[in-house]
Amino acid sequence: MLKSKQAFLFVLLLLVGESRICSSNDVPKVPLFFTFQTKRDKNIKECNQPKMRECGRLILNQNQLETMVPGEIIPFSFDTDISLQMTRRRTRLGEGIQDYQFRTNDGGDALLIEVNRGWRRGDTALYGVVNTADKVYFIDNCGTACNVRYWMKKEDANKNRR
Repeated sequence: MLKSKQAFLFVLLLLVGESRICSSNDVPKVPLFFTFQTKRDKNIKECNQPKMRECGRLILNQNQLETMVPGEIIPFSFDTDISLQMTRRRTRLGEGIQDYQFRTNDGGDALLIEVNRGWRRGDTALYGVVNTADKVYFIDNCGTACNVRYWMKKEDANKNRR
């Protein structure tokens, strides 16, 4: 428990430092998402699906997302080699709901839907998909202040859609 609290504080310090250090012309030094505990957590039902790999809690770099403009490129997360290029700025889908569209560095695409519950900053439900050449990453909400990311091989994800 102590290690996850330390990791969370480290991420918060990175976010605060990143927002003060980077100018709009700099390449972002931190990714759009931070992931923790990339293993199956039996307490989170979203992490216990068949053929799912590396499920981990997710923290959104909210400051980076809010300031991105189309054409800007940002790393997806520290534990992947995926970069995301914003193709369309946020679109409001309803009260407190917006989506963002990206292209991946290997020619795939990504969609992120953000639902602000309005209870407090940081309690945002995230839903999304990142299609790469060989994997599909899913972003899912798992409750209050809980979002996760996991992936499946592309062929397994396609079978699950049928």
